[in-house]
Amino acid sequence: MDVLLYATSHDLAEPARTIRGFLDLLQRRHAAALDEDAREFIGFAVDAAERLEVMLAGLLELGRIGRQEPAHVTLDLAAIAAAAAASFRPVVTAAGGTLEIGPLPTGEGDPDLWRRLIIILVENALTYRSAAPPDIRIFGETGRVTVADNGIGIAAEFHERVFEPFQRLHTRDAIPGSGMGLAIARKIAERQGLRIELDSSPGSGSRFAIVG
Repeated sequence: MDVLLYATSHDLAEPARTIRGFLDLLQRRHAAALDEDAREFIGFAVDAAERLEVMLAGLLELGRIGRQEPAHVTLDLAAIAAAAAASFRPVVTAAGGTLEIGPLPTGEGDPDLWRRLIIILVENALTYRSAAPPDIRIFGETGRVTVADNGIGIAAEFHERVFEPFQRLHTRDAIPGSGMGLAIARKIAERQGLRIELDSSPGSGSRFAIVG
């Protein structure tokens, strides 16, 4: 199934790029000759093509993770978390928030997959943050690493749904995204013999624990 998913999403990516390319060309060369309705319709098509490319990229990553054999080495999870979080610090600081990395154990697994997993969970925390400045903490103990935030939270009845591909709890106008991040995170965890536990409720933030 993972091989089929990878191959299909890879093959569909090329025509999606072609559609987007010709739409961009149409906008650049002929926008002045079109009326307002036509320009608006092309804008809708460009937006749809962009979303299609993002969705296919998510499927491609999901399939790639499923078909590649992960490494299994001893990891310095503190160093991996620091590297994963580095690119987010300017955004968090600009928002008046904090991104704290507490004590973390050593672990076992694939360093690239672990880095990607933490990146996804930090991205998720920033995407679904509340009106308050973001407060993101990465900490752990042997066999457990937690990424906690003070975001909008998730109702208990949706705790399983958020890990399914393309499942969104909000409109794209309200919160942008493809709905693939947590599905990829779960796949990364499973490929390394781990699981993700979610503790969250509306208004109380979310705590994603990587356990194994």
